[in-house]
Amino acid sequence: MSEFLVSLLGERLVNSEKAEVDVQSLGAKLSLVGLFFGCSLNAPCKQFNGSLCEFYSRFKKTSEHKDKLEIVFISSDQDQKHWQDFLQEMPWPALPFKDRHKKVRWEEEHGQISAYSLRRFSVFGGLEITGKTPL
Repeated sequence: MSEFLVSLLGERLVNSEKAEVDVQSLGAKLSLVGLFFGCSLNAPCKQFNGSLCEFYSRFKKTSEHKDKLEIVFISSDQDQKHWQDFLQEMPWPALPFKDRHKKVRWEEEHGQISAYSLRRFSVFGGLEITGKTPL
């Protein structure tokens, strides 16, 4: 999955503490990646983020497969301050604000992204586009 993720996201992500996350290393251990497309100014997206954070925390604490799943935030925010503030609420890494143009490329290849959505990539089944995914 590493090569695929690097081609999709680039070599580096960032976490809420502004530390870089190496995509190659991250992808080496994963079986499933969720790309969370969202925007801090969208109220339903903020609500979805809360539910997703609860799920993620529970999964990471209790699942025997906790190292096989990661979520990556890809923002639609146009303002870096909004992006940073929203990222502070998330326990997972994000596409750096300066790389948000990659979202446009992804949309060109896979279709328009709604206000918020969670897209899953699996090493077992390729791409599964799910739109607004309930938890």
